[in-house]
Amino acid sequence: MRIISKRESIVLFITIGVVGFSIFLNSALVPVLHKNEMLNKKVALSKRKLMSYRRLLSREGKIKNEYSRFFSGVTGLGEQGDTYVAVLYILENLAEESGIRIVDIRPRGSTGGVSFEKNTLFFMRTEGSLEGYVKFMYELENPLSLIRIKSFQLGVKPDARIFEGSFLVAGEDLKRDRRERE
Repeated sequence: MRIISKRESIVLFITIGVVGFSIFLNSALVPVLHKNEMLNKKVALSKRKLMSYRRLLSREGKIKNEYSRFFSGVTGLGEQGDTYVAVLYILENLAEESGIRIVDIRPRGSTGGVSFEKNTLFFMRTEGSLEGYVKFMYELENPLSLIRIKSFQLGVKPDARIFEGSFLVAGEDLKRDRRERE
């Protein structure tokens, strides 16, 4: 006397096979395929970056010429271009960390006829919250920073809770500072 018929046992084995294959597929094969897909995306992204870097390297001379022409044409100071880039980089990072948006930033040349007082001036217009301005100004006046606020003006935008700010900041000549330390 049989408990299940031959036909029922075939259906039972097929069902067990399908369930077993489903468990194997979802627990072992799908994670491996997903990881493989993620690695392929990373490789493709790395390839695109490398191709972009290779294009930039092939145009290195042209980029350096444009860089030197831009800074020598704007400022008339020649070697001062690296200082401009460093000061702009610091200002942008501090503004981003403080939640301040730089609307406009313009170099104003340099000050001081005496070599030890040589500074690079920038005029900035910004927008942000009061807390952001407090943090921004505190970080600018940090003793480790080579940037000093020469003058500033804050005002409230009409019909908004956002402040507008105008700053005149001076970045010290980084090359001169390095030469003095050596």
